[in-house]
Amino acid sequence: MADNRLAVPPLYTEHAHMQVSDNRFLLRHAAGLAEVLESRTEAVHSGIGVFGAGATNWYHWLIEILPAAFLAESLPKQYLGFPLLVPEHVRSITTFGDALQLFAGDRSVVLLSNETLTRVDNLVFIDPPVRGPMNMQAGYWPSPKDYSQHDVVLRAFRKAMIDRLGLAETKPTRRLFLARSNALRSYNQDDLIAIAADRGFEVVFPETMTFREQVETYLQSEFLIGPSGAAFANTLFCQPGTRALTWILPQYSGFCAYSNLARVVGIDLRYLFVSPTSTIGSTHDAYKASYNLDAGAFGARVDLMLGH
Repeated sequence: MADNRLAVPPLYTEHAHMQVSDNRFLLRHAAGLAEVLESRTEAVHSGIGVFGAGATNWYHWLIEILPAAFLAESLPKQYLGFPLLVPEHVRSITTFGDALQLFAGDRSVVLLSNETLTRVDNLVFIDPPVRGPMNMQAGYWPSPKDYSQHDVVLRAFRKAMIDRLGLAETKPTRRLFLARSNALRSYNQDDLIAIAADRGFEVVFPETMTFREQVETYLQSEFLIGPSGAAFANTLFCQPGTRALTWILPQYSGFCAYSNLARVVGIDLRYLFVSPTSTIGSTHDAYKASYNLDAGAFGARVDLMLGH
């Protein structure tokens, strides 16, 4: 924030049907105007923005926000003293913090409070290499035209992380089922795990792994299956030729976030559609919606993926 101006990703000022409101400070916005909850402010003299919409979500943090810290390494010398401005939750979520440390280097890190607005006198904001909607107005659904990305930057970002973690891209051999332990978007997971296990898949819970373990696990995957969600952000670390299968609501047929990542890496990613157990009228409904995936269709598609 500076004076009466708020830092809002350009994507959301250019497309009225997309929503970035966080329900804390930014309540709604349109036509260059915004309604903001009055709050205490903190002052920061200068810094490089490593923040953005959905910063507590692993996909948005890893793919859209963290690249700013990587790109900041190429800024001119006059910005060497600028700290990284990072949401304070990064300190409490180990995987977020570990990923940040790969790029923090000698820069100091200033944690931005979740309870106050921050006024920055000299803010460096680096355009994210990936753009896509977080939420949309009721009646609107993601479309391919809503997405864009810079493939060259993403590949360089990927390589930097793998190299700095000291990992090697050896021949992948593992068959992985990406399981979830939380109830958000619950589905018939146990049924699908049983089918996958019969075909040699091991169950992994990415949320329980360290950042390094996550990167190494995805690097080793030859076949990868699991529900669409933040864990699929890590497909950035898969190797070319990996075959992947995921599933989404029919309303998300134009959703491109993970298929675009698959193209960057060279993954063969396929989709199945699921049946929601409640009425879905908006992306907000979809975020929490439970669903079922037809077990027969799932088994047949896994067999096809394995080449049976």
